[in-house]
Amino acid sequence: MRLASSYLLPAASHLLPHPPQENARLEDQVKGLSDELHAMHSAWGERDVRQRVQDEELKDSNRQVGSQHRLLWELSTPSS
Repeated sequence: MRLASSYLLPAASHLLPHPPQENARLEDQVKGLSDELHAMHSAWGERDVRQRVQDEELKDSNRQVGSQHRLLWELSTPSS
């Protein structure tokens, strides 16, 4: 993401002619948006890790319920 901001900052100042103050404001805005995007990507990565952990916990819980179900079924069925 840093590569994008290093590309966008020079490009933004050359696209439209603006007074120097406006260029500085636009550069700050591009940097801020790039930083925000980087933070969002990090948050999404963390969310994905949490989701994978929760998925594994759910699978483990389902296996335990299945085992308990089989055990209860075997205990409740008369043996021959």
